[in-house]
Amino acid sequence: MLPKEFLEVRKYRGKIFPKFLTLNDLEIAEEVLNIYKKSLGDKLKVARRELRRLETSKNYKRLRGLARIIENNIHYKSSTSLIPYEVRKFLFSKGFVTTKGDRQRIIQEASEKFGSTIEEIENSIFADLEEESLIEEIGLRTPEELLRRYNLSLLQTSLFNSLRMSFWSESEHKRIFWAIKRLGLMYEIGEGEVKDGITLTGPASILKQTRKYGTSFAKLVPLIVSSPEWWIKAEIVDEYSGKIYRLEILSGTTLFPERSEAIEFDSSLEEELYTRLKASRPDIEIQREPRVIKSGGYAFIPDFRLKKGSKEVYIEIAGFWTEDYLKKKVEKVKKANVPLIVIGREELAEAAPFIISFERKLPYIKILKLVNSYFEEVESVSVKMALEEAQEEVQEKVQEEVQKAKALNLVNLAKKYGVDVTEILEKIRESIGNSKILVENWLFDKGYVEEVRKKLDEGSDVETLLEEDGIDVLLEFLGYKIIWEGITAARIVKKLDFEEIKK
Repeated sequence: MLPKEFLEVRKYRGKIFPKFLTLNDLEIAEEVLNIYKKSLGDKLKVARRELRRLETSKNYKRLRGLARIIENNIHYKSSTSLIPYEVRKFLFSKGFVTTKGDRQRIIQEASEKFGSTIEEIENSIFADLEEESLIEEIGLRTPEELLRRYNLSLLQTSLFNSLRMSFWSESEHKRIFWAIKRLGLMYEIGEGEVKDGITLTGPASILKQTRKYGTSFAKLVPLIVSSPEWWIKAEIVDEYSGKIYRLEILSGTTLFPERSEAIEFDSSLEEELYTRLKASRPDIEIQREPRVIKSGGYAFIPDFRLKKGSKEVYIEIAGFWTEDYLKKKVEKVKKANVPLIVIGREELAEAAPFIISFERKLPYIKILKLVNSYFEEVESVSVKMALEEAQEEVQEKVQEEVQKAKALNLVNLAKKYGVDVTEILEKIRESIGNSKILVENWLFDKGYVEEVRKKLDEGSDVETLLEEDGIDVLLEFLGYKIIWEGITAARIVKKLDFEEIKK
């Protein structure tokens, strides 16, 4: 943002128009940028001195505004290895200087104390001032980049005296609303479509008109203009006349910093779901944080929108939410009145029964089936292929875990991959042959079962068996029982002996 003294606007018929730069101004932007580039390695005051030579009564605000943008993107380094504060402290402790000789004597004493030259002492006295810093690197590369940054800062500064601001953006919704909350602002969604606008005020605005939130409004501008499409409207008070002016601006009319096309995700779960849905259903348009949905008087922003033709469905992933936070979200979902798939961790299922729950990994087949049902294309070739690919992937992973594990809980395995236990048994029946033994919901490797049986017969290392997964089920199958004799102490006995013990 620019200081108010650099603000350049035009006022006409109740409206205010910031004097944005266009491509016709590239020459002046390049001239200012070159001054700083030529001053690399020199002190900042050298560049500022050169800039003043270009200034006139008509262009000084613009030139200084451009210079401020450049200076905010410079990496500086100190022009001395000494600590300026310590040098000044020593010099001033020597009292008043009334002659040139006194000054030279004190400087000499300082050079001896700090083990430095007289020139270094002279240079370090005020080296911590901004203009004494050395220009090491300039963050802006091109005149156009400078021009775009200037326009953004000019728009932000134009909002400093605003009473309220309305806006709409096509994307960046979650980041914008997180910023609104962080800045302590209040928002109101219009009665119609959300595209009709979101109005921002602050708590004090309820009591009286105030411009105290203008700086907070300005801080939202970079997020709003980074969207492909957007508009901003504001009411701005002239601090001299008290008159209220309207500011209106929309995307495509002014040069602002170019947005990044990269899709950013809040979690690895979101990224995984996006990637897999893209691969499985290339025929469906998948949009990240698609729009703000009105939910009562609040804003609800789903993670994804899936759209094909006139049909669309939204997806929300409930990450590491607290139960209280989830309940509030559930209320928003109910009021939103849109087709929505909610995916959440198993522990949240009770708080919201309509959640597709999972433990560690996304239940992708379940999600895909539900998505397909919304688009009513389950019988289409593309959907069949996608479903088959997803099922094959799950089958491969299940087979891999079955082959590796010596003891495997099939209920947990089914939850992990979002399938039924019966489905798992059907898939693995042929591959396991006689190499596995099924006991209740546990699958044991035959070699492991024989190893346990041998240990029990010989009575060797029996205690270590108690730490094995599913051992209580396997011991029951082999005709043994575990008798606990305290919190940590236990022994294994045959069932016949156990019956005698009970008697």
